Amino acid sequence: MQGMRKSWSSHEVRLLLHSWGKVDTVALGISTGRSPASIRGKARRLGLSESFRQSTHSISRFRRSRTVNATFFDGEASDKLFYSLGFVHAAGRIKHRHRHVLKLRVQRAKDRELRHFLELLNSCHAVQEIHDSLVVEVCNKCLVGSLIRRWGPFPSKANPDPDYFP
Repeated sequence: MQGMRKSWSSHEVRLLLHSWGKVDTVALGISTGRSPASIRGKARRLGLSESFRQSTHSISRFRRSRTVNATFFDGEASDKLFYSLGFVHAAGRIKHRHRHVLKLRVQRAKDRELRHFLELLNSCHAVQEIHDSLVVEVCNKCLVGSLIRRWGPFPSKANPDPDYFP
């Protein structure tokens, strides 16, 4: 019976509201007996689809970034990773109020170490000269999020001396 519309029950709407963005539309369709297109259409009518699509689109865009390896801190533990964590802890600050930014500041004498760290990240961010320091701001939500999620809090303006690694 194609083209026949089935009314949404309050239970199905509640299920959609609580599961949207956490469960795939195919799985939601199986649990409600509806097609994925029907699920997406109802989500759009409830105002859910656009915000979820935008957030998933931005996350996938950050992961595919050409300016930095956004999955660097998700990798296996290695000497390069631990070197990078030490460098971030010594020279870095994390800002995540409005944007997710890893800000690195070193003295001019540490120029070679900074550029080596940026090479490890496959970063093409510009190094800025401010007074007697070199500064780089790497803005990538996935990179900063995985750094915090996997390795705990790092120094920030709001929390200059956080607890050590979890």
